[in-house]
Amino acid sequence: MLKILVVDDDMVSRMVLRTILEKNQFEVVEAANAKEAIQILNDGNLIDLAIIDVMMPEVSGLQLLQYIRKSKFGYRDMPVIMCTAQKDRDSVEKAGQLKASGYIAKPIIAEKVIEHVNRVASRIEQSLDKSDEVAQRLGITPQAYTEMLSGFLDDMQQRILQLQEAINENSALKIQILANAIKGAAETLGTRGIRDAARELEEIGQSGGLQEAESALTLLSAEVTRLRKQ
Repeated sequence: MLKILVVDDDMVSRMVLRTILEKNQFEVVEAANAKEAIQILNDGNLIDLAIIDVMMPEVSGLQLLQYIRKSKFGYRDMPVIMCTAQKDRDSVEKAGQLKASGYIAKPIIAEKVIEHVNRVASRIEQSLDKSDEVAQRLGITPQAYTEMLSGFLDDMQQRILQLQEAINENSALKIQILANAIKGAAETLGTRGIRDAARELEEIGQSGGLQEAESALTLLSAEVTRLRKQ
């Protein structure tokens, strides 16, 4: 089930979108403004797709989209559908420059919402390569691969604790080494979500600036949890 973040300062629009999406078996998280949306993303909630209203007070939807695209975390490439007024061509063009995945014109029409969401959802990359393809690449049976993956996920619990200790110690080198090892194992096993999250932690360790390490570790932990559920 895809998790969709709906960001709109208008409560009625959020309620309408939630009703439409949940009716079509999507999980919905709401934010009333850009600040709430950023907090949700930084807290490690694994959002598959966002629907963002263009016209919001203080921080506009376009500014939020720009923040997402400049983020150092995994959600920078998250698909985003913008909600715009039907004749707001200028915003549509600006959103396109920021790689928006689609546009929903207001007033909201349920059929159009699902059409856009399904189109984007079909392109969303899964967090795990196909097990039979990975097993073939490794020259092992699918059952052996499943056992190997299970062992890796079990081991990740200890790796995450080690990373937390490294962060508490402000040890950029330890973070870099631990994240690099996870990245390599994840690449081998075809766990792309964990690989990408580990790469971001590795880059944080390399830079030496650990202010964002906690958020990156939260995303890594959330990716492990997501993979266990697949």
